[in-house]
Amino acid sequence: MTQTASGVLIRYGEVFLKKGRKQYFLDVLAGQLERALFRVDPTLKLTRPYGRYLIVPKDESARIQDPQAVAEALSRVFGAVWAGPVEIVRDPTPSSLEKATIAYAKVHRKRSHRTFKVTTKRADKNFPLTSVECGRKFGSAVWEELGGLDVDLDNPDLEIRVEIRTGIAFVFGAGVRGVGGLPVGSNGRALLLLSGGIDSPVAGWLTQKRGVAVDALTFLSPPYTGPQAREKVEALARILARSQKRFRLWVVELTPIQEQCKNEAPGNQLVLLYRRSMFRIAEKLAEQQGHLALVTGDNLGQVASQTLPNLHCTGSVAERPVLRPLLTYDKYETIALAREIGTYDTSILPYEDCCSLFVPLHPELTGSVSVLEKHEQGLQLDELESSALENADVVSIAP
Repeated sequence: MTQTASGVLIRYGEVFLKKGRKQYFLDVLAGQLERALFRVDPTLKLTRPYGRYLIVPKDESARIQDPQAVAEALSRVFGAVWAGPVEIVRDPTPSSLEKATIAYAKVHRKRSHRTFKVTTKRADKNFPLTSVECGRKFGSAVWEELGGLDVDLDNPDLEIRVEIRTGIAFVFGAGVRGVGGLPVGSNGRALLLLSGGIDSPVAGWLTQKRGVAVDALTFLSPPYTGPQAREKVEALARILARSQKRFRLWVVELTPIQEQCKNEAPGNQLVLLYRRSMFRIAEKLAEQQGHLALVTGDNLGQVASQTLPNLHCTGSVAERPVLRPLLTYDKYETIALAREIGTYDTSILPYEDCCSLFVPLHPELTGSVSVLEKHEQGLQLDELESSALENADVVSIAP
């Protein structure tokens, strides 16, 4: 007997190409979807028909109260490329699918709709009609039943899709485009150098999109920076934490190191000396915690410290790879991403971080590793850096 029910369908993209490791990535993605689903509606469960994820009520007699909200939430899980409400038809027949298509059209047709389109994909080759025959049959039924709608195969106001699989079929519409990428945690863990600015949270998000879970390290300079600077960074960390099961933030006071450099080193070298200290501290922390790489929001040529020679000067103190997802982005692209992921409004709050402290009027643009190493020999930064890391606050961040 044919049965219909409501659900939310999730499609994945790049994960499909993983061949021998595909099942591993699918399992990680399933775990991420289940965590997101529990936060949205714990009365729902995840099932895994071949090639898809399907969200249905735990109570088989119930219907999802707000399937669009569920779809929008799950579309933000890395690895998902599409999510949308669907009508589920079990043990489908041509007749039952025709009725389900008409019912879907009646529910989703708006007064402004003038055109429609029905497309069918038939994965079950034993189904008695071909994909083309299904499209014609279901489309004709909708046209006759609703009236007033013309067929437009290129740019319809209302698009209805029918997907037929063995023992089950789905009827759905446009849905929500997902963020794509790889499920977080499928590609190791890295340490993000997180400031309160626009760039580094976006860099962390892009790293997560490639399947890498992140923890974060931030540097503050009390009393020159107030408590709002820390609150701002923690707020940004909470946004990034939404995609992970666990997220830790280390808060390191950089003031003694900055004061030592300011008092003993040339002004034009200060920013590079600060950043080299930051990288050395990050490298030690990553070694302790097992992070496989460091992540920064560096953008080539955006500011003085991010010229190519200066990126070499700062990155050369790290043994681990330094990932710079924003390296070739322009500022407008980064701002657009920050708005999309929800970090922009927090990043522009007027609370300065340590990066703006003791900055010279004319910083070095073409730094030299040998020159910086010569200055560091007289600064005795090793003990200050070790002390800064030992006294760091560690915060478990909840989304």
